Amino acid sequence: MLLRNGKMLCTKLVSSTCVNMFSWVKPPEHCFKINVDGTRSGHSSKIAWGMYYGLKLARDLNISNIEIEADSAILINLLQRSDLSLHPLGSLITDCHHLLSSMDNPKINHVFRECNMTADSLAKNSIKYAPGLIKF
Repeated sequence: MLLRNGKMLCTKLVSSTCVNMFSWVKPPEHCFKINVDGTRSGHSSKIAWGMYYGLKLARDLNISNIEIEADSAILINLLQRSDLSLHPLGSLITDCHHLLSSMDNPKINHVFRECNMTADSLAKNSIKYAPGLIKF
């Protein structure tokens, strides 16, 4: 099975067992991608801060055609909600909404952890640094 715009790229038959292969998918031409991972703590607020810093960096670099991927379904659900006034991360997610509104039709997607392995690796490497924006 091969899904073109999905995340499952192929399946292979090995000893009568179907094995799914997942990987990162390159964004369309003239589009940038932000992948967010929360390995640093696994806590939603840390993942949301990663999203905020990624969006802020994209805005500062005048990047407006963007895809956002995260393996945190919680973060993706929060980004897709409009009323967060009572949520503990409400002001941070609202700041993310504000940054997103300045971009050209941003796409926000949840991906499987296997599709986010590079972001996961970078997040694990960031543990030795102080919290904040870390550029590799």
